[in-house]
Amino acid sequence: DRFPSSNPILLHLPNLDQAGLAYGEITYHKTPIMMHQLEVLIGQENFRKGIQDYIKMYKGDNANFIQLIEQFKKYTSADIEYWLDAWVKKPGRPIINYTIDTSGGIINQFSLTQYKEYDKKMILPQKFDIMLFYDSSTTETITINMNQANQKVSEAIGKKAPTLILFNTSGEGYGVFPIDRALLNKGLRETTVEARASAVINLYELMLRSKETEPEPFSKAYK
Repeated sequence: DRFPSSNPILLHLPNLDQAGLAYGEITYHKTPIMMHQLEVLIGQENFRKGIQDYIKMYKGDNANFIQLIEQFKKYTSADIEYWLDAWVKKPGRPIINYTIDTSGGIINQFSLTQYKEYDKKMILPQKFDIMLFYDSSTTETITINMNQANQKVSEAIGKKAPTLILFNTSGEGYGVFPIDRALLNKGLRETTVEARASAVINLYELMLRSKETEPEPFSKAYK
């Protein structure tokens, strides 16, 4: 999904002898995240019901992904059509950034922005975590359900200002996430394995986009 030429998850092939074209990085890496985010969107129990109905209806027959989506629609009021368009029918990944305002050691404002890299009018509705890091024994995780291009993190307002903010710390999210430059001084040794791995991936993607031209200072934070 790094390039404008990337293919969407859902491909329409004129002939099954071209099926091999559908199996690549997008299929094996983006699709599992997409399915998890779908489960988050409609709820675990509704997801299970939709899968059960799909199996019962098409047992012993051929079926496609759109027919699976039709089963999920029965159990949710979420805008599945928009979600399907953003995640499955069109290629691309979101670029996520943040702004924070603090005074007196307290968070006054915290907001997130998201836009699709090659289609700025579209976002990918999704869930991910951010971690407010204070010291080795004090962290706080906030779960973000991002379904807007600009979204306030109201749960963070009024909290103590952290020394470091880490994004997508559970690894559930998809896209290019920001790096807090406080990472240079704080390092990652005292965070979780998942948070360290996500931070490495976030930095790597930012470097590939040439948004961080000095990778060496950041690389020291992982040692």
